[in-house]
Amino acid sequence: MSFMINLLVVPFIALSLSTSLTGKTISEGLAKAKKNGKYGLINKTGKTIIPFSYDYLWDFHEGLAVAKKNGKMGMINKAGKTTIPFTYDSLENFHEGLAVARNNGKYGLIDKTGKTIIPFEFDYVDDFNKGLAVAKKNGKYGFINKSGKTIIPFSYDYLRDFNDGLAAVKNNE
Repeated sequence: MSFMINLLVVPFIALSLSTSLTGKTISEGLAKAKKNGKYGLINKTGKTIIPFSYDYLWDFHEGLAVAKKNGKMGMINKAGKTTIPFTYDSLENFHEGLAVARNNGKYGLIDKTGKTIIPFEFDYVDDFNKGLAVAKKNGKYGFINKSGKTIIPFSYDYLRDFNDGLAAVKNNE
């Protein structure tokens, strides 16, 4: 029988009674905490590094964290500076230099400056894997590359990422 214990070892941190740690781990040297219904980040000594002003914070990935503020999503760096504006309905971490974002029900991809690289015209886009991403357009799935060019046509009812040179597909035809 095997099991995993998730243990966070931190030097004694004096937090006010209204502050609680919410993360399971310290991500890139910072731990997510919640105070008065808002999220912020503290360091290993308990010092507030990023103020408690976010509706939610995700873990850091490649030096940036997805955050939610006033119902919109953006990204911040470890200093708490907004690097991607809080204008998106949903936002994912960066993979291969691009992040999947959603606005007005459509998906597109942005770079680390917030510039739209692939227009918001897809019903769904997955993270890039080895230069390709599964995408859905007009109810059908296909593959796009990092410039948004269709590599495998949007003709499948379902499609999964390549694994060992093969991609699982489904067609109801």
